[in-house]
Amino acid sequence: MYPKDVKRLNIPYLPLNVQQEIADILDSFTGLIESLEREIDVTRTLYAVKRDQIIQETLREYGATHFPDVAKFSIGLSYRKDQEVERDGVEEYKGIPVLRANNIELASNSLKFEDIVRIKKDTDLKEGKILRKDDILVCAGSGSKNHIGKVAYSYEDTEYVIGGFMGVVRTTDKILPRFMFHILTSKLFRDFLDDEIEATTINHISIKLINRFQVPLPSLDVQEQIVEELDSLFNALEDKEEELKLRKKQYSYTLDRLFDFPRFN
Repeated sequence: MYPKDVKRLNIPYLPLNVQQEIADILDSFTGLIESLEREIDVTRTLYAVKRDQIIQETLREYGATHFPDVAKFSIGLSYRKDQEVERDGVEEYKGIPVLRANNIELASNSLKFEDIVRIKKDTDLKEGKILRKDDILVCAGSGSKNHIGKVAYSYEDTEYVIGGFMGVVRTTDKILPRFMFHILTSKLFRDFLDDEIEATTINHISIKLINRFQVPLPSLDVQEQIVEELDSLFNALEDKEEELKLRKKQYSYTLDRLFDFPRFN
């Protein structure tokens, strides 16, 4: 925007008391939003500290086992650019939705179903490429080192295909999926990836690489106790983040309504 563009703006003139009323209404929303953002920061820190402390204590007390003993890692579906379909097509022709690295929120370790790529319905889908309940989706390849290894948990069966630069962790009956999820969000796994990637200078998680990871493995009863404790914090964090999204939508709606003045010359 240039100064000449600002000069063309028509700013409605309102009495000062009306301006103050509008400012008070909007300030009440921004106050709630800022308060929620602070709460989220505190809760996220509490979760991270507690999680890393518990994982390290578990490792020291119960030892670890090789990743392949408790889980399997598979790479997602590779597809060609010409297999993509238009995103704004008619519903029945939209094709198969594909999850990519951008569909995992780094800060919250959660899935976001926005900016979805779709591929042709006649694409050959190999077994195990659909995201299912209790799957842990992993970013296996990215131009950004920080995004390598970010994870999200699938709480239900989906229709989404796991993309080629993604991977999926599926656990055996020796380890709870939620326990594995918390391990993969922890500093233990992050440090492991940093060391491995720095040694190979390749920003990619391969099956061979992740199979070298040592997974803390207490009994299932202990895993359940840990999951219950960590999930209480993680779920509280998710609830606050959902509330924040709602408050921001309310603010935008209210802002638009308050300033929806008739056009004038």
